[in-house]
Amino acid sequence: MTFGTRLKRLRQQMGLSQQELANRIGLNRSTYARYETDDNQADYQTLQKLADFFGTSVDYLLGRTAAAKPAEPAANAADPASGDLKAFISERRILYFGGEQLELSEEEQAELLRHMRLAWMIIKEKRQEQAAKQAKRGKNPHHPPS
Repeated sequence: MTFGTRLKRLRQQMGLSQQELANRIGLNRSTYARYETDDNQADYQTLQKLADFFGTSVDYLLGRTAAAKPAEPAANAADPASGDLKAFISERRILYFGGEQLELSEEEQAELLRHMRLAWMIIKEKRQEQAAKQAKRGKNPHHPPS
């Protein structure tokens, strides 16, 4: 599959016209159209913009890997790009969920972060409750450990 074919497929999956996509990443529509027809090659910065926009890797766009979505790196608290949700949401105005794009204002980013923090706390509480129940079962001879 060529670079142009991959671009066209990704764009169509998002339900965007060439003009809409070109506007969103700051390109002329005719320039973008030539990428899809493999009549022109994107420079490094444009490749990065396209990969970021589609949530894929430059390697995928160039045909170096068949995986459209890059593998998630191991979480590292010191590296905000590797899994810190707060950094991820705070540093991006445009987010995608299930292929749908949403451009967020600063207020909307803050609201999303509040909701994510609440969900995070609920998950942690449930895990703590489950761990406490398992520990109690392990100490109670009437309830064998799970």
